[in-house]
Amino acid sequence: MKKFLLSALILLLISVFNNRSSAQPILVEKVVPNLSQTEPATNNLVIPYEKWKLPNGLTYFIRANKKPENRAQFHLVVNAGFIFELEKILGLAHFLEHITFNSTKNLHKIKIVNFLERTGMQFGADLNAYTSFDETAYRLEVPMDKPEVVKQLVSIVRAFKKG
Repeated sequence: MKKFLLSALILLLISVFNNRSSAQPILVEKVVPNLSQTEPATNNLVIPYEKWKLPNGLTYFIRANKKPENRAQFHLVVNAGFIFELEKILGLAHFLEHITFNSTKNLHKIKIVNFLERTGMQFGADLNAYTSFDETAYRLEVPMDKPEVVKQLVSIVRAFKKG
């Protein structure tokens, strides 16, 4: 059931960021550690993951974690940071990072915050962002044990995308 919910949420989030509804993701890379007993032990830790790419260029990774239980983390990393700012607009990337989680046309910030807090999420701990030299990153940790919460979170992400 957990794997199904995670897969469903991933597909819904992909549909939020994918403009072509018929476009299918392409598996770019699959990393699986070799746990063969015949190979000598190394200090290299290989974490299994899958790397997928949509036709519109969006690349995403899927990695399973056992802990924390019933949670999924989503990281959106945009290859744009303050290196791209002109002197006249210094601070714009950081400003845009902050207003991303503010109100949308149909959702006021207070409603978004209240919803997140009712689900046990908190700004900072479960929803955060940063801007660096060459990237702007957003992180969202989602409770996966309540399908109605997952559905509402996807609609909030879709609203952020629309503005």
